[in-house]
Amino acid sequence: MYLKILTTILFLLFSGGEGENMITRQPAVAGQFYPYDRKELKSVIKKYIDAADDLGIKGYVSGLICPHAGYPFSGQTAAYAFRQIVGRTYKTVVVIGPSHNAYFDGISIQPAGYFVTPLGSLEIDIDFVKKLYDKLDFSGYVKQADIPEHSIEVEIPFLQYVLGDFKLVPIIIGNQSMDILSELSSVLASISDEDVLFVASSDFYHGYDYNECLRKVDAAVDLIKKYDTEGFYNLAREEKDIACGYGPIVNVMLTCNELGADNIVLTGMTNSGDITRIKTPGRWVVGYSSFVIYKDKEKTPGSGKDEIQKSDTSDEPAKEKKEVIEGFLTEKEKGQLLEIARYSIECAAKGEQLPKAETEFATLEEKKGAFVTLEKHGHLRGCIGYIYPVKPLYQTINEMARQAAIGDPRFTPLKVDELPDIKIEISVLTPLKKIDNIEEIKVGKHGLYIVKGAFSGLLLPQVATDYGWDRETFLQQVSRKAGLPPQAWEDAELYIFEAEIFGED
Repeated sequence: MYLKILTTILFLLFSGGEGENMITRQPAVAGQFYPYDRKELKSVIKKYIDAADDLGIKGYVSGLICPHAGYPFSGQTAAYAFRQIVGRTYKTVVVIGPSHNAYFDGISIQPAGYFVTPLGSLEIDIDFVKKLYDKLDFSGYVKQADIPEHSIEVEIPFLQYVLGDFKLVPIIIGNQSMDILSELSSVLASISDEDVLFVASSDFYHGYDYNECLRKVDAAVDLIKKYDTEGFYNLAREEKDIACGYGPIVNVMLTCNELGADNIVLTGMTNSGDITRIKTPGRWVVGYSSFVIYKDKEKTPGSGKDEIQKSDTSDEPAKEKKEVIEGFLTEKEKGQLLEIARYSIECAAKGEQLPKAETEFATLEEKKGAFVTLEKHGHLRGCIGYIYPVKPLYQTINEMARQAAIGDPRFTPLKVDELPDIKIEISVLTPLKKIDNIEEIKVGKHGLYIVKGAFSGLLLPQVATDYGWDRETFLQQVSRKAGLPPQAWEDAELYIFEAEIFGED
């Protein structure tokens, strides 16, 4: 109650719009977490954004989840998410971060004035803030939490660079209890529309074990991708080192879900050990992940969370033209596709543009769905493809090889020194065939594609063979790939396909 009374007084003083009572929040970590010099800062952000591919997300982007470490560590991972809002406009951006400097029971919001970074000053959206103050008893302004806090500040330059003009609502969460998070999300959703973007600021695992970092971040990311807000919250409360900003993450997920944005895409994931290449047990490690939360314009088959690379014209499965693809390509044609893929990933790793691909083979000019898989020392290093036959095969391989190298959100972009260790595998797909009886699925021969509402997922034929799955396990795993419960296949649309699979020796 004291916090509420104090904040009401502060708001009345500060909302006049001018004079010495306005708060101008100066940068706290410029020159530490990111460059202080304006020109250098813009150059660094541009480099990160340019290195991130546009995933072609259609519809309304409602929220982002981004890390908040120093830019050399987490800047690129954050950029993968911020790249997806380039060209979009928002009237207001609500950035929500945890408090690292002061514990308090409630949330802290700068009531009025400006938030300053080396890229300029952002005006606080006092009308939006006033609504929060009026509706939430636990809202206020905690100066000792705000002035030194970096979790919100490090997100702002990215937003300024990609969006330009907007008003800001910076929210620092003190007590990350579910009561506070759920009430805050309900109020935020009630006063927001598609002109508002929500950004949750959080790093992930903090600890001294690289392998534990991988395990715990994977577990957290898996729950977020499934939009399992409760599961993620419970995991974060049980495992204290899962995410410092689990509260902001949960809040933004809840808020976006209330606004109808029920798709979450993982855009980037790495950790400080991968960046520094120091993975020795006992060394401090921090995990970084980024996500985009969005609402489909139209929900169509294939518009789910995991199918990022697809054509707008491919909203329905193609009619079956061939039952099998065995013997479709000659050895020379396969060799040319592998050469195209190899050159494409080399250019991607070097930071060069997509090379122009050509072919003298008429067969490779036919439109085919295909996937490019990269392996390193026998482990997956990237896999992206088109399900449907939307482009000539040689062009599909050229583009998907690049995406597998630097655009698979499960992995960091491929580096030049990794190229000698990379093996390329290509899977050329037959058209999808819808099935009504799972007995038609032949493990080892067929790949699976599942569609249920806005969710979809695909597994190639060789995946089941590699893991030794039976039919039931294959169905459960493709359900999980789509972000669905294991038994979701029982009342979902199922499609099978075959693939001609070949790779480098």
